Amino acid sequence: MDGVQVAIVGISMVFFVLGILASVIWLIGLVFREAEVEKPKKVLVPVASPRETVTGKRVDPETVVAITAAISAYLGGRKFRIVSVQPARMSPWKEAGLLRLMRRYGR
Repeated sequence: MDGVQVAIVGISMVFFVLGILASVIWLIGLVFREAEVEKPKKVLVPVASPRETVTGKRVDPETVVAITAAISAYLGGRKFRIVSVQPARMSPWKEAGLLRLMRRYGR
């Protein structure tokens, strides 16, 4: 009978301490959430232009429309302005690494 009482007291103490820790974490979250000031988000999006970019690749209007639609869907109807559309400049090593990851996890 003594073993059962020790087990009950031990388990009760564990849950009591866990409750105290959860309360402290919740209070810390409230304190830091109130101090947080929400700033408006600025979205800079590349501009559509069918002429050649710095890398020599052309950006066609269909690509610009697709990018604009994707950004509009992501922002949920908020207003934005497209500044420029340029292909990503990437080193050959980085591109090879990304391709390797896509092949490994893309299946």
